[in-house]
Amino acid sequence: MSSEKIIKLARFFSQLPMFSEDERWRLEADVAAGMFFLQRLISVSSAIFPRQEHIHYKYLEYIPFSWIATNRRNDEFMETIIDKDGELKDLTAIKLIVRRLCKFPNPEEWRMDNHRYYLADKTVPSIVVIINIYSNVNCNGDSISNMVYGNGHANNVDNSITNNVDNRNSANKNSQDKGSTTLARVEVILARFTAYIFRHPKVIQSLEHVRRQLHNEPETCMLKHIEHNEDNARFAIQQYEQQLLHEDTINSSPKIGTKLLPFSSPRGTYYSWVRTTSADNTHCPFTFLYFSCLAAPEPGEPFFKGVRHHYLSNALCRHLANLCRQYNDYGSVARDQAESNVNSVNFPEFREPYELKGDDSSGDAKPRDEVAMKKGLFFIAEYERECLNHVIEKLNAEIRTSKQGIWKSNTLRSFIDTVDLYGQLYVARDITNRVK
Repeated sequence: MSSEKIIKLARFFSQLPMFSEDERWRLEADVAAGMFFLQRLISVSSAIFPRQEHIHYKYLEYIPFSWIATNRRNDEFMETIIDKDGELKDLTAIKLIVRRLCKFPNPEEWRMDNHRYYLADKTVPSIVVIINIYSNVNCNGDSISNMVYGNGHANNVDNSITNNVDNRNSANKNSQDKGSTTLARVEVILARFTAYIFRHPKVIQSLEHVRRQLHNEPETCMLKHIEHNEDNARFAIQQYEQQLLHEDTINSSPKIGTKLLPFSSPRGTYYSWVRTTSADNTHCPFTFLYFSCLAAPEPGEPFFKGVRHHYLSNALCRHLANLCRQYNDYGSVARDQAESNVNSVNFPEFREPYELKGDDSSGDAKPRDEVAMKKGLFFIAEYERECLNHVIEKLNAEIRTSKQGIWKSNTLRSFIDTVDLYGQLYVARDITNRVK
């Protein structure tokens, strides 16, 4: 990366609230240090997912910076995460991997029928595929089925998995059964992913119930990802029907005076959606649990210990996931509408008329335009931040009295800041590649 690019990125980061008081040279040093991890990120991602040379991931250069800068700010450079085991690389890599999961399988491999997602030939519901794959992998990352995982981790993920997918794809290469080929591809990519996660030495050394929880989270993430895609598909149909009715203003609805179309078939309230389908789809709960395994101070010594730690840490994670989703949606309204993605502001609650405050004493209810709806979303996000800060305070009070408590507290703060940073990035700039 050129010095000009480093200076440009550092200037951008300095405009974010988190780094507004940092000296510019420190940010430039963080950006430059992060460049050493880029090739590692690409290698790990390519070992799990098919390499796509033609795609430039705008967020790739942000990922190593996010961990390096937040650790530096917390005066805790997490030596156990940047030592010879390369664990900082694994934490940075997991961010890229889960972002790739958000685009997996490829859009052309999905088929919709009666509001359900299927793979290619429409014979196997996607939810069934995910459940079957994860039910055939135990919490040690070992396959109970005929799929071979082999040994090893990280750098090559597992050569046996690569050989397995090559053999299966070769067998299907000349076949007309596209569904079988797609299903085999999905199975093997998820097998590589699970091997990468569950074969990590720190995960293997974790307590059994922690490994079991970690095993369940990816399945939940993928299922909620499918649910979100199904919501998007229904929303796309709704947009198309609206277009036919109002060809001159494609996404408008004269009754509410805004260009944002209200989602007519949500699964429930916005409150329930943002805490389930939406929050789990951010992969924050899974990443948080994976982080707690990698950041454990020593083998067999969990990062969180006892019911107080576990309950408060779960509450922390949920508020963080909600905040992440709401910041993401705040900065992605235009892209989501262009790609027919359900955004928070598409929910009916955001469109309800409200009473004006201040000098307007008429008491008339006014329709909500995009600006007003985004203000409402930001208000809710800041409420989630207040909840997050409260539980951080409570959890820190508990953690600091435990073994290596000060270190754990600073390490946890680094993780929170890293996730929060991406929310600030979305508010400042949409860093996701658009679907062509």
